[in-house]
Amino acid sequence: MQASPSAGLPASTSMSSLAAPRQTRPGAHVEYVLLAEFDIDQGSVLRHQYPCPTGTDEHLLAEHMLPDGAHDRPEDWTVFYLGQIPPLTIDRALLAKTRADLKGKGKAVEGDEADLGAGEEDNGLLYVMSLVRTKKDASVRRGALVKALAVVTRNPYIQIFKPALLFALEDYFNNPSLSVLSNLYDSLNSMDTSGLPSLTRDERLVLRSSERKDLFEEKFVAAAAAASADLADESGGVRSSKRRTASGNRGSAPTDAVPGHDEEVLSSSRPASTDGGGQLRGIPSSDSLASASLDSAHSPSIGTSAAASRDDLSLHGGRSSRANTISSMDDGRSGWSHSYASAVPPPPLPNRQSSGAATTKSAESSSRSQASPTMSHRAGGAGARPKDTHFFETKVVYNGISIPVKIPVATFPSEIGDYSLIKLVQTFSGPTSLAPGPILPQLHTSGPSTPALIVLLNAILTGHRVVFLGHQQPAGRVAELVLAACALASGSGAILQGFEERAFPYTNLSNLDNLQNVPGFIAGVCNPAFADRPSWWDVFCNLETGKVVVSKELKPAATAATGSQMNGSRNTIGRASDFASWASANGGAGARDGVDELGMLSGPANQGGAGGRAVDGKESLDGIFMDEIMNAIQSHYGESVIRARFTDYVYRFVRLASRYEEETTSTTSIGYPCSAFASGAASGYGAQSSLGSGVVFSDEAAGQRELASNAARIDGWMKTQSYKLYQQSFRQHLRETSMPGFDLMHQIGRLRQSRHVSSAEAVLIFQTLAQCVRTDEQAVALLAHLPSHFGGLLPLAFGFFHASAEVRHHTLDLFDQLSAHPTGAKLVSTLNAFHRLAYARLSAERHVLLEQLRADEQPQPRDAKVARERDTTITLQSFAADLQS
Repeated sequence: MQASPSAGLPASTSMSSLAAPRQTRPGAHVEYVLLAEFDIDQGSVLRHQYPCPTGTDEHLLAEHMLPDGAHDRPEDWTVFYLGQIPPLTIDRALLAKTRADLKGKGKAVEGDEADLGAGEEDNGLLYVMSLVRTKKDASVRRGALVKALAVVTRNPYIQIFKPALLFALEDYFNNPSLSVLSNLYDSLNSMDTSGLPSLTRDERLVLRSSERKDLFEEKFVAAAAAASADLADESGGVRSSKRRTASGNRGSAPTDAVPGHDEEVLSSSRPASTDGGGQLRGIPSSDSLASASLDSAHSPSIGTSAAASRDDLSLHGGRSSRANTISSMDDGRSGWSHSYASAVPPPPLPNRQSSGAATTKSAESSSRSQASPTMSHRAGGAGARPKDTHFFETKVVYNGISIPVKIPVATFPSEIGDYSLIKLVQTFSGPTSLAPGPILPQLHTSGPSTPALIVLLNAILTGHRVVFLGHQQPAGRVAELVLAACALASGSGAILQGFEERAFPYTNLSNLDNLQNVPGFIAGVCNPAFADRPSWWDVFCNLETGKVVVSKELKPAATAATGSQMNGSRNTIGRASDFASWASANGGAGARDGVDELGMLSGPANQGGAGGRAVDGKESLDGIFMDEIMNAIQSHYGESVIRARFTDYVYRFVRLASRYEEETTSTTSIGYPCSAFASGAASGYGAQSSLGSGVVFSDEAAGQRELASNAARIDGWMKTQSYKLYQQSFRQHLRETSMPGFDLMHQIGRLRQSRHVSSAEAVLIFQTLAQCVRTDEQAVALLAHLPSHFGGLLPLAFGFFHASAEVRHHTLDLFDQLSAHPTGAKLVSTLNAFHRLAYARLSAERHVLLEQLRADEQPQPRDAKVARERDTTITLQSFAADLQS
């Protein structure tokens, strides 16, 4: 039976499955090592397979290892997958039998004993990295030797095997024997990754969005300690229960990560609404926390930021602005509620530095030592801190040569290889990159002026057949752009899944029949025959010319959304006919009055026509977004920023799809139902306030235009396997989320994008966030929604200056909680001096108020009042006598 992406779902489709790459056994990094060469009589031949035959079509496998035009260049790389089509599906039973034989000979890969048969149950893809090299040799008939060496692995970071392949292929040219493959296989599988930390999805999002090199370093220390414990258990045969505990905590922070918070972990069924008095239901009130907080040993430091800000207090002569202090009320009166003042003790501020230079000099050390009170506790285990937590550093020893290896820690399973979105954008972002052709709603979301890269993205999202042609180009470049295109559509692997199942980074004409049986394939080829056959593809990307061509044989797909399907249950967005009218009248485009589709401020050049509408394709949302991407690249922003922006773009698309699905079917299975904030005071006596949910628009007109421009591609995406996988992922997310009961992204969007947020809504948002950030998982979940390219903690820090004292109180509570978390403290220290000063000032004022409350609660001696009166009388009498004299 033909295998296809729709034949079955991957074994793991939850949101948590996005966190860790597939690996069946701890020590099995490579499944096979293959050697192919070109024979002038037989063509491409697969000479060696180690440790056993793969069970695939050997000629087809050799054709993929030796790309077209390999003889024209001294060296090239190819990437392809095994397990997509029947001819390239391995024999798992034979592989398991070979492993058993190796184990009997004492040559088993480390870790095989525990999971010998795991490969038989794992139906995931195998990734192949092949190095092909051509060496001139006058003694052979063709005048050159063409050989290719490949490794087959389950790990997505296949780029780490490149240095070893270079050494091994050179050895094979000198000594063409199977021992070279065996040596390479053993060397790669001996690579030590026992200390590799397993980060959650949110932790990876936080790590990849920041350039700091010390985030989550406690995870590396914990993983190294667990690996040391495992090694000790294997040698001594003791502490087996401790080993299980250590390995269980390897992917998550220890339970004592936030001191003093163990007893404050709240129930997971916490709804985000309030009773009539404004108290968050299911969460202890400020009064109930007061008594426990006053005697708590919890004293997180706010790090370098507060150290610098406290010195700045002297600039105001010891006085602070009443508008920005805790004690000032909304109506201008000075006062403070006992419950707010005593809710949570303030973090102790660092000692005053003698000079500003000293503060600057100690910034780095303070952020590493003071910002995290738990770091010294977590660092007690074995293992040194990494130089850069974005990578796990290890080595491969091949023939006595130690090859350093850096494994990316923040990689998602859908990110295969070392791709570059910047190269993909630069290749297909010219002014004439989109070739003339049919205009299809699913592909051209901004009409004829849709950017070429957006057409490519839409084609992959909607399941169209895409071909990348690199005639007279290295196959490695073609494969790299295919991998980048898959990552582009998946949101850098963080949002959507299933694209790698239908991706063929490199293929050729010998695989054409199998390719046509895969719906919506994404293929990279080097044969120019594909350019002349538009029936073989729907969208064609030519690397040589940088053009994106839509096949003339492609017909518009019938949209499922019609006016009769819209139940008109909402008044905020019109019927599906309104979507069509907006799309036809405006090309599906619309500016957003100074705010783009992702909440970024747009300049004067990005302003639309009258009323903020689009005048042409350049003013469309897609055009504005691509202009921003190109400006970022020209300003030399790094690959991580470009990936993060496309991740936000795809996530925005999914949330729009949820709104569209709700509008057309009255329900949604891929997101939270859309609702606005409901104030209890406005609803009547005894009504409860509730937070809003769903995608956030700057205004309803902008929302109507945005839904209109995305309606066709949303409808196309909902028919693909990627949509079904996201449905499963979202259901799993609802069961596993650390912040149930409210839409966290909606609250962040309201703070970041909305022009008008009422005081009641702001109070409930900050109160909910402050009460829900109690554990490591909750703190990281919040930080994952505040990437650095969107200002980081800036939307929350504005709460320090809110007119409502209650909002300022909850903001201070929230930052106290974040400062208690190792990663949160480091990100808090990145706030600018203006916000750090406000944080330090509010913390100091709270500290003074708490001291006053403690003094007022202490009993005074009975004769204290008499003594004070006596002193006062003497003073007054003395003063009167002085006046008379």
